[in-house]
Amino acid sequence: MFWNKKKDDVQEIKDAVEPSQPVFTRPTEIPEIRKIEMPSMQEPKNFAPLYIKIDKYKEVLQRVQKLKTILSNLSALARLEGEVEKIASQIEANEKKNLDEFSGLLNQLDQELVRPQSFEPFIKDNSRPIDGNINQMESELKEIGDRTENI
Repeated sequence: MFWNKKKDDVQEIKDAVEPSQPVFTRPTEIPEIRKIEMPSMQEPKNFAPLYIKIDKYKEVLQRVQKLKTILSNLSALARLEGEVEKIASQIEANEKKNLDEFSGLLNQLDQELVRPQSFEPFIKDNSRPIDGNINQMESELKEIGDRTENI
């Protein structure tokens, strides 16, 4: 009895469904599923490799830090060298400019000065003969040496 009643209910439900409604049917073929390539899951290594001892690894890190410091110092020196070269070229240009101006002023002054016709410029020679000075110094050194021996 219990089972018969249930079959009747199922039949009534089937009859109540309109034939215009699509009835779900299982597909006979299983659609092919494409595999999507997953990106490789590699995390950056934030730890020391296992094959290096910890003391050696610390030493390697210290050396890398020293190399970074040296590199930054070298780049600062290169920058300073460039600045020094700029300043040196500016100084050289200023020296040439000043010499040219001085030469021009001296020539202008020389042209403006009035000279008598018989004027010969007299330039005093302040140089002394060296040979006489050397002989005099040698004699003075001998005198001083004799005095020190006597003392």
